[in-house]
Amino acid sequence: MKLMLFITGLSILVIFRESLLIYVGVLLIPIYLIHYIGDMLKKQAMEKEIEKQKAEQKAVIEAEKARKAAEQKEEIEKITNDVIKLIKKHFETLSIKFNQNKYEDDYGNLKLDNRKWTAELRYFLDNVIYPNTELNKIMDSSNNKDIDFVNGVFTRIFNSQISQNNVLNTKKIKTGKDYECYIESLLSKCGLNVKRTPETGDQGVDLIVNFNNESFAIQCKYYSKPVGNKAVQEIAAGSKFYNCDYAIVVSNQTYTLSAKKLAKNLNVFLLNERSLVDFFVKYIDNIGL
Repeated sequence: MKLMLFITGLSILVIFRESLLIYVGVLLIPIYLIHYIGDMLKKQAMEKEIEKQKAEQKAVIEAEKARKAAEQKEEIEKITNDVIKLIKKHFETLSIKFNQNKYEDDYGNLKLDNRKWTAELRYFLDNVIYPNTELNKIMDSSNNKDIDFVNGVFTRIFNSQISQNNVLNTKKIKTGKDYECYIESLLSKCGLNVKRTPETGDQGVDLIVNFNNESFAIQCKYYSKPVGNKAVQEIAAGSKFYNCDYAIVVSNQTYTLSAKKLAKNLNVFLLNERSLVDFFVKYIDNIGL
């Protein structure tokens, strides 16, 4: 009896196996889809979280870079300002050294001895800038970039000073007396002892400079045309009258060929404002002061 029931049941199962598989498949497919969709959603959520973390890390890195860049910029500005302050503090001395390293070529052109000036800047850097600033943090001395930097700052200040002097020349000097006062001021700023002669009976001498137990007679000529022989004759005679060691004519104009020949014969120096300063700079350098 049991055997008959088993055989009957098995026969029914074989008959309905295809329907049963279909039924099971219908039940399993939705379950599979639910799991698949759930896995996809989890994966997308994880990817979004990873992207969010990456974005946050990138933002932190960028913020740190910006902070370091700002700190570096602030440090560079501070060091640069410290260097500029020292250059301004020693500007007068540097200017004298700069002028000492100028020379006149065979054609009368004023040139700068770059080798000597570079050596002077290196000395200034090693003995003034580096001991008092942190320039070595931002500048490499092996390729002379520090020299280029200091020279650039000095040149800007120097050219600014020249521009200011040019404004003074063109706007304030209207008469010979104005020019005489300007030359007096120019020499005084060089640290020289300058005295004016009497307005009447000056014997052709406007200013007398006394320095290192020697005296310099100076005649100032503010002209609209080249200066001629008369000024040379006057200063040659006037320098002897005041017992001066040197005779100088300084003018805003050039000099005639005749005046140059006479000046050479009488040992008179014919100068302009800039060469007048150079004259005394070289004189100071030659006596070792």
